[in-house]
Amino acid sequence: MKISVTIATYNRGAQLERTLRSLSAQTLDTGIWEVVVVNNNSSDDTAEVFQRFVDTHPQAGNMRMVFEPRQGLSFARNRSVEEARGEYIIIIDDDVEVNEGFVEAYLDLFDTHPDADAAGGKVTPLYEFTPPQWLSPYAERPIAGTLDLGRTVTLFKGNRYPTGANMAMRKSAFERYGMFDTQLGRTGKKLLGGEEKDFFMRVRRGGGKIYYTPDARILHIMPQSRLTRSYFSRVS
Repeated sequence: MKISVTIATYNRGAQLERTLRSLSAQTLDTGIWEVVVVNNNSSDDTAEVFQRFVDTHPQAGNMRMVFEPRQGLSFARNRSVEEARGEYIIIIDDDVEVNEGFVEAYLDLFDTHPDADAAGGKVTPLYEFTPPQWLSPYAERPIAGTLDLGRTVTLFKGNRYPTGANMAMRKSAFERYGMFDTQLGRTGKKLLGGEEKDFFMRVRRGGGKIYYTPDARILHIMPQSRLTRSYFSRVS
């Protein structure tokens, strides 16, 4: 197994199905990559949605679900790293759609850049409603995790890092720099973040390199609830 795509999910059965559907359309041979979904104590129909999708999409390849009872995104992501069989690990959110060449783009990046410990790709919001005119790129960034560093492969520099919705690492990087800090990251409805940046800062301090690849693109699905006062207060 060359590469593992991992998804931590919590009570997002409907969104997860959209993500799996986009992964099932990948251009890469399914024999060399897998999908690992970590069910982080969901109380909705997530498990049923996943099993139904696998049963009706045998062409989707290697997809499996594991259960992580310890509540929290960092716990779930660490479990996904432990479960992953791939040399490279892609981590995406459960509310995204990926382009058809998504997995292949990361495979190519790591294969052609042996100095890359980690990587990230483009993130574009996909609104399920007409966004208000006041929504500027500055206000959009914290709610959608938007990221675009151009059309060429380049290093992340300064205070720029991949977003948690679209990032990848060599599995060996976790052995060198450690796992995600379980005191950080979202837990249930609490939107505390910082675990990705903490990890990437450790990579940087250790002399590792983090690359941007424009061909690994995701659409981050934005429901109208993300533009409410209560949501902004939870992410601020």
